Amino acid sequence: MRMLVAIVVCACGKGGDQPSQGAAPAAAAAAAPAKKGATGSVTLSGALTGTFSVQPDLPMGSCRWVDNPKVVGALEVTMSDGKDTFIALGGKLLDGKLEISLTSAKLKLPHATGLSGTSGVALTGTTDGSKSTVAATYTHAVVTGDDQSVTIDGQISARCE
Repeated sequence: MRMLVAIVVCACGKGGDQPSQGAAPAAAAAAAPAKKGATGSVTLSGALTGTFSVQPDLPMGSCRWVDNPKVVGALEVTMSDGKDTFIALGGKLLDGKLEISLTSAKLKLPHATGLSGTSGVALTGTTDGSKSTVAATYTHAVVTGDDQSVTIDGQISARCE
């Protein structure tokens, strides 16, 4: 079984539960699960198509949101179309710079770098003691590379403990 890991890392100004600067308008995010784990799905169109969901039997890696002068968060999940395709979807906002990345063995790329983009995701999070939640809402996010392009729409939410 092939397995890929997605990383969502984000940082934004003061206050948790606020969309990151430069982010797309956020739709209502999928609710985070009651215990540690992730939920949600994304729909891809372009060089790779399909609906990819977080599966309960696939591992979740690191998950963190810290409310301090520099809000920082991280989320790692594995997503599948329920058949034979896995994706790694990531996003980060550091120093006001937004980056999105997508990789999959199904993308015929000459390099292992994957596809990347710089807009179309809203990243939010909250912290309650040692527990936190992180959410990523993708709204027509476009990632490109090696003459390929994929548009991403959907939401991923996670509870970190």
